[in-house]
Amino acid sequence: MRLGMAETAEAAGGRLIYVGSATEVTNICLDSRKLGSGDLFVPVIGERTDAHRFLAVAAESGAACALTSRHCSREELMAHEELWRALHSPGAVMSVIYVEDTVRGLQSLGAWYRRHRVHMPVVAVTGSVGKTTTREMTACALSPGRRVFATKGNLNSQVGVPMTVTSMEDEDVAVLELGVSMPGEMEKIARVAAPDTVIMTNIGISHIEYLGSRENILREKLRIVTGSDHPVRLIVNGDNDLLSGLDMDRLEELGISREQVSEIIACGSSEGCDVRMEGLKLEGGLPSFTAAFYRRHEDGSLEARPWLRQQLSLSVPGEHLAMDALLALAAAVSLGTDPEAAAHSLEGFSSLKGRGAIREKDGMTIIDDSYNAAPDSMKAALRVLMERPTDGRHIAVLADMKELGDGSRELHRDIGRFMASMDRRPDMVLLLGPEAALMVQELGELSEVRLFEDTEGLEKALSDIQRKGDVILFKGSNSMGLSRVVDALYGGA
Repeated sequence: MRLGMAETAEAAGGRLIYVGSATEVTNICLDSRKLGSGDLFVPVIGERTDAHRFLAVAAESGAACALTSRHCSREELMAHEELWRALHSPGAVMSVIYVEDTVRGLQSLGAWYRRHRVHMPVVAVTGSVGKTTTREMTACALSPGRRVFATKGNLNSQVGVPMTVTSMEDEDVAVLELGVSMPGEMEKIARVAAPDTVIMTNIGISHIEYLGSRENILREKLRIVTGSDHPVRLIVNGDNDLLSGLDMDRLEELGISREQVSEIIACGSSEGCDVRMEGLKLEGGLPSFTAAFYRRHEDGSLEARPWLRQQLSLSVPGEHLAMDALLALAAAVSLGTDPEAAAHSLEGFSSLKGRGAIREKDGMTIIDDSYNAAPDSMKAALRVLMERPTDGRHIAVLADMKELGDGSRELHRDIGRFMASMDRRPDMVLLLGPEAALMVQELGELSEVRLFEDTEGLEKALSDIQRKGDVILFKGSNSMGLSRVVDALYGGA
């Protein structure tokens, strides 16, 4: 990103109220401790801290520019004595732009940059679970012969998406992740991302606490197609109950006009899917299948024979990852990637840290799925655990799943029932948190179950329990801190 000060003000929907000596903005930063030359400081007003208090720090750090919603004129800057001194301190170069709301200003800047400076196709990934893995698989599938830009880390939020968009340069295609938790959020970041192709992994119950129902989650997620100025290709998980059979009539019922979607590509195992998963097998927990691509007649019916069949074998375990790979392959083929090359690239895909990554340590196998958790993904992770061959024990370390609303306690009990119903159960279950503890009521006759109130106790107990040959799964919501336990015990792996 390279924007002059007047251009930055225009893009953010604000006005320059103080002009420093810096000539351009090259990066966006929200953390005053990390500011440097060329940075635009965006002070976010949070529940606990108003980052406007760090404007003087930004000036003294050599930032190029800052947004403010607390000062609407040069005179108000002058009245803020500490900030005015900082703006005139040795080495200070910072300009100041007034906006009504700093987060909306950042989003406006991102939307302006997307439309004026980004000329590559953009694929956006959303859904209740599996967004990050599908994002990375899609980037992997698109990579043959292309330079691919992809969202880094968890920058998929109201502030993360505009920061991501403004860091695009001259790549050939971009894959962005868009996540929401509150009503009305998707439309804002969809306007920033302005995707050409959308992948929807599923509609589950993540964030149901704030969105109220799965139907509301579907409505919110579908607003992702409203951000573009042209019709969007929509690729969906056709095996998901709320996405199965999705057509233009159903979209209109959900508040999406026909003009906003150019085509719907359903991916799944059922006969009504455009891209069909056939012959799914698990060998040592690793999924392989054939993707069959069908064309549609003008009346909407599918042709009898596929125009393309592509074999795909993954090197990461988990039956649930087959759908993520199918969605990624469908997106890559729709964007003109050679199917065989895309499949070959996907075969080399490896899991991300905290999202099902497998590591070996001192003769033990660690499945690190500690970044997040929802009921469906926790069940999938437990299947991966039990599919892993070993001469030792299968140990499940599970923590609370957050943001599940009024049904949270029953959903945790259901995980206990699920484990009790498995053909092969974990040999040991370690539970962290008050809601995870509810699983114990349903577990039945497992060899051993232990409950923990904090990560310190869990870490100490696990260090005593574990032994060579064990396969140990870590799964829970990120705020429960299981990642710290993984890093403390196996960080050198």
